[in-house]
This record gives sequence, C-alpha cells and structure tokens, in this order.
Amino acid sequence: MKTVSLAIAVSLLGAAMPALAADGTPGRDVAVTSFNAVDEDAKGYVHMGDMEKFRQGVFAGMDYDNDDRVDFAEFSAWDVGFEEAAVEEGKPEAIFTARRILFALWDRNGDGQLTQSEHRFALSQDFRRADIDDDSVLDQDEYLIGYSVNLVMRAAIRPDIDVSAQ
Repeated sequence: MKTVSLAIAVSLLGAAMPALAADGTPGRDVAVTSFNAVDEDAKGYVHMGDMEKFRQGVFAGMDYDNDDRVDFAEFSAWDVGFEEAAVEEGKPEAIFTARRILFALWDRNGDGQLTQSEHRFALSQDFRRADIDDDSVLDQDEYLIGYSVNLVMRAAIRPDIDVSAQ
C-alpha cells in the first residue's frame, strides 16, 4: 500500500513540473534561493558534488541530537524558507503534509529514521530525476521544476496552480 501511494505522489509531482517552473510565487523564490545556495560558485548549474556538499550540511543541520539519524520531528523542524512562504500564501498546514510526503519518500526502509545513506540515496535519485537532459548537471530550470523538495513544497503551498498549463 505504501509503495502504491508513493508512486501516485511521485506521478502527480511529475505532472506539476512545467507549471511550477513558471509561477511567480514565494515558493519559487525559496527554490531559487536554495539553488543559489547549492551553486555557491554561481556557475549557473549544480553537479552531484555540489549537491553532496549541500546535502551534508543539510543533514547535519537536521540532526539536532547528533545521533547520525534524523527522525520526523528533526526533519520537520528544519526549513529553508518554504514554511514562511506557506504562511504568506495562507497554507501553513500544507507544509506539514508536504514534509510527511518527502520523509516517506526518503525513508526507504520505513523505520521512521533517515540515515546518511538513505538521505544520500534519496537526493541522488532526486537529482537524476530532475536532470531532464541527462547531462549530469542541473541548471536552475531543471532544479526548479524537477527537484523533489521543490515540487512537493511548492505544490503544497500552491495547489491552485494549473498543472496542465504549458
């Protein structure tokens, strides 16, 4: 049952990609800021090395008790700005649901804990999924429209965006 639900969620997120790239919302602004943080050299693209460096910092930031595992409470307490964007859009409750979806997608064994390995694997898969042209780098558009964190959070904040547009 969990696998079917997650597959449906991933399919819906994929359908939302084109519309989410074009919106001019606070959620998009957060995603752009996130891209710029990963692309700290301002190259205009990110590669897996950039993502891994960023991922390590994110994991360390989420792991409040330093046990090398992140439970849902730790995961949901960490935010790059999507929660503020959700409040601005009048959808603060949507972020909790979005975080539940992301956590469920990333917690491969379903034990309620993200390990470094699970986190690395999840972000690597998210990167590959977002790499539309399969050139092993993500430009800003690919990151905005294809990277799972952006998709889940932005779709939760703005479910009114017409995903059939474009």
